[in-house]
Amino acid sequence: MRAWIDEVKVFARDPGYEVVCNLGHGTLVRLDSNADPVWWPLAGRYNTHAVLRTLLGTGANTRYVCLHDYGNPESPLLEHLPLDGTSVRAGLVFPEGPLHAGQPRPAGSDSNRFCLGCHTTGQPPELGPEALLYDPSISAQDDPRRQPMQTPPRIFGNVPMSYFSTGNAVLDAPADGLPVDPFVIP
Repeated sequence: MRAWIDEVKVFARDPGYEVVCNLGHGTLVRLDSNADPVWWPLAGRYNTHAVLRTLLGTGANTRYVCLHDYGNPESPLLEHLPLDGTSVRAGLVFPEGPLHAGQPRPAGSDSNRFCLGCHTTGQPPELGPEALLYDPSISAQDDPRRQPMQTPPRIFGNVPMSYFSTGNAVLDAPADGLPVDPFVIP
C-alpha cells in the first residue's frame, strides 16, 4: 500500500482517544453488534478495544471505530451514526457529566485529562485550573463558564424554533439575546 502523508503533528502530551480521532476528522463510535456491514469489519482493525471497554465499562463484544466521512468533511457525523452505533465522545471527554438544569456543573473537571489539556497554570483565570473547580452555589444554566462544544450562552436576531426543536415558529430574540441553555440543558 502506498499513501501520501498530508500532515504530521507532534504533541508533548497524550491527547486521549477521542481527540486523536478528532484530529483525523472523525469521532469515536461504539458498535455493539455486527449489524453495520461497513464499519464493523473496519472496527476490527483497531487495537484499542480493550482499553476503551475498560474506560467506558462496555461488554466484550463491543468494538469502536473512528467514524469519518472524508468525502463530505462538513458532514455532521453524530447525525449519521452507523447502524447500532453510539457516540462515546461525552463518556471520554466529559465522564463526570452531563449538565443538568437546576444543578451545578458536575464535580471532577479539575482532574479531567481532557480539560487539563487546555486549563494549565499560568493561563488567564478563565483558562487556568481554577476555572474547573466545582461550584455548588450556581446552577449549570446560570454558570458563565462554557465547555468547548457547548453552545454560546445567548443568540440574537430571528431564531427559528427548529434550531431547538421540531417546531416551525420563529422567535425574535430580545435585544440582550435569547438564553440558549433552557432549550439545550435537560
